[in-house]
Amino acid sequence: MLNQILKDEALGAGNFIYKLSQYFDTQQPLLHLFEQKSLSIADIIQISDRLASAYDALGVKPKDVVSLYLQDSFDYFLHFVALNSMGAIPSLINGGLSDDVLAKFLAIIKPDFLVVNRPTSISHLPVFNLNEIDSHATGERPPLFEHQPDDVIMIGHTSGTTGIPKGVIFTHESMYYGVKQQIEKQKGEHVLSILPHSHGASISVLMSFLLRGTPMTLLSEREPDAIIHAVKKIKPDVVVAFPKVFVDLCREQFDPEDFESVSYWIATGDANHEPHIRKLVSLGHHQKKGQRVAGSCFIDNLGSSEFAFAIFRNIHTPNTNKYQRCIGQAFDWVDVAVFDDEGQKLSANQIGRLGVKAKSVTQGYWNNHSLTEKNKLQGYWLTGDLVYFDDQGDFYHVDRTSDAIMIDGKQVYSCQMEELILAHMPEIFELSIVEHHNQLIAYVELKAETSDLLPRMNAHMQQHGYPTLSTLEFQSAHDYTGVTGKKLKRTLRTL
Repeated sequence: MLNQILKDEALGAGNFIYKLSQYFDTQQPLLHLFEQKSLSIADIIQISDRLASAYDALGVKPKDVVSLYLQDSFDYFLHFVALNSMGAIPSLINGGLSDDVLAKFLAIIKPDFLVVNRPTSISHLPVFNLNEIDSHATGERPPLFEHQPDDVIMIGHTSGTTGIPKGVIFTHESMYYGVKQQIEKQKGEHVLSILPHSHGASISVLMSFLLRGTPMTLLSEREPDAIIHAVKKIKPDVVVAFPKVFVDLCREQFDPEDFESVSYWIATGDANHEPHIRKLVSLGHHQKKGQRVAGSCFIDNLGSSEFAFAIFRNIHTPNTNKYQRCIGQAFDWVDVAVFDDEGQKLSANQIGRLGVKAKSVTQGYWNNHSLTEKNKLQGYWLTGDLVYFDDQGDFYHVDRTSDAIMIDGKQVYSCQMEELILAHMPEIFELSIVEHHNQLIAYVELKAETSDLLPRMNAHMQQHGYPTLSTLEFQSAHDYTGVTGKKLKRTLRTL
């Protein structure tokens, strides 16, 4: 069955749900909204047809951009399917954006319609209430749209950690390409996804597992208690989330029996921290040479909003030891290079800007051709990450380009320093290091009470050739974060 699906050249991100109806029992429940309801492919198509009928009655046409600004829910996916089925372009906006940032983002995207289920002051374009759309359904949907590979099927957005989010273009081919390349290597028989419904990663994961016919449970609550409850109840073998969710989960004291079903943790986004990975892989089990072995696998995927699939993968088990922000190696269908500031390619063990070339890379930023071109170099897309690779070809992530620090004439990297401290000082749960007035400041969240913290931190810094920290500030990792939970170092630098 999977071979037939992979040979279907018309299948892509814009029509995969409708295509699945040609290959699977459409009545079999595959998607489970935790403690709510279960949905089959037939159910999703029925809802999509009704929504497409309603959107058609409201005047939405092919190639119109429809922005959705919702409280996080599965509605994002249902409207993604419906709008694509009629050739419109869904623009999925994280409901955590403030009204002010939303207005600035919409001014860039210039959508034709806006759908909301929360208060907003936006009034310069047609605004539909999510709960009212269904009432406009006529029962007759417009014809199914036939997508070409380069048709835009979604506008996502970046996290906004460096300013106003940028609108990221996904196409019928690009959003499916990485899924298609990796689908035969996917693991898992029952998946728990805790990804935000508005993010492209959530849709890519849905595509990956639904094309395999794998049952999935979607959890909209991301608090540790809710996750532990869900894992205990449904016993998934795969848990997928952004790094921030796993960080929050690691604050808890676990009963190992609660996680005995888990074989794989899959994170996509930023590189994850060593102590948090070690805690998770100590739980659950995995198979090794056909035998059940204690401890699970943590699949650390490095990616960003500009890529419809991850770029690098590092697989951790209780018996592996590739840490120190090692992101492993790129997928074999991804071409990567490291560039200096003059645009020259660097060799092993030289830190520079990461460039990526693949069919899964975005076409660019919607309505921002200038910024799109500035992110291109020799046919590669610059990710905004600083990395190096070693003599074995393993890559290491050291920082974001916007967060690298020049202090006393020396270039240092905040993520690299943070990883060092976290690996050697177990009483520190999380920290962020920034430069302010030529001093290094560490914002620390403690796991346990301790003494002489700053001198001991500085001893590690000096031992590894880093400048010393001037100040410690104790702060929750939840403070000064963006909509995806990332610490906003640009904000910390101004405190």
